[in-house]
Amino acid sequence: MTKTLDALQVMLAPSDKPFTGMYKPFTPTVVCADGTTLSVQASRAHYSSPREDTGPYTAVEVGFPSDILPALLKHAENSEEDPTRTVYGFVPIEVVAAAIDFRGGLKEHNPNPSEKDRLRAEADSALGRWLVAKTRLDNLHKAYLEAHEQEKHAHGGWHNARRRLWDHLDDLRYPANPTPTPEEV
Repeated sequence: MTKTLDALQVMLAPSDKPFTGMYKPFTPTVVCADGTTLSVQASRAHYSSPREDTGPYTAVEVGFPSDILPALLKHAENSEEDPTRTVYGFVPIEVVAAAIDFRGGLKEHNPNPSEKDRLRAEADSALGRWLVAKTRLDNLHKAYLEAHEQEKHAHGGWHNARRRLWDHLDDLRYPANPTPTPEEV
């Protein structure tokens, strides 16, 4: 595990290349020996600790593994979502290294990824963030619709109950077939 842990720290360390934007470039996708892929990121823009652009890191953000990694499930941002379509925040780096080792270790590690690999990592991360945001919006919309439906039923129920109460009071005050009382007979 130490070898994998060291490799992850090297992968997450800032490269010699200058930043092209506000943030540190994305780390290329991690490929395990069994073919499982996952995004492992750490910077001030990710769910990592420390939340800065330099390491060493104690916790990282893992995203969109190609297969379910049980060790990560408790860190899922959206546990109701498919475990291969969510982000796992602040995962201890030792847990990530153990999960990678369980999958046979790192298949490949290129400390100087090509522009194509860098762009793929950025696209994967951007897609992942979009999917997380979309899921959050879908969940908010669903909660809003459920709350609106409950309010509608509660509101309609109150009106129905009030109408029945007034009808009952009207029946008491103005019976349809008044029955004479013994005194009236």
